[in-house]
Amino acid sequence: MESNCGGPFDLVFLDPPYHSGLIEPALSGLREGGWLNPEIVTLFQRFVQKAVGELADLCNVWCTINEPSVYAAKGFYDGSWPPGKTDLSAYFQVTYNMALAHAAAYRTIHE
Repeated sequence: MESNCGGPFDLVFLDPPYHSGLIEPALSGLREGGWLNPEIVTLFQRFVQKAVGELADLCNVWCTINEPSVYAAKGFYDGSWPPGKTDLSAYFQVTYNMALAHAAAYRTIHE
């Protein structure tokens, strides 16, 4: 079956399969904090650049961060998902960092 991308995949998700797993092990240089750490923006952009560079011939439709508001709320506001925080300030910081990471990833994909 041929995809409308000209490759075997219609859509590639660039965020981890389960949000709380993050891609920290793959993002050398991030010491702590995950999405709370503002450095995640640059590191996620580097990850996206590498992934798109390697997979661009397979697909041209990308999802940068799937359901960022859900992950931020569940993980940092109501604490029902890992890392289990209930901190409004952390929720806003994670939401902000995810928005910046998405914007950086979008620019990288469309360069």
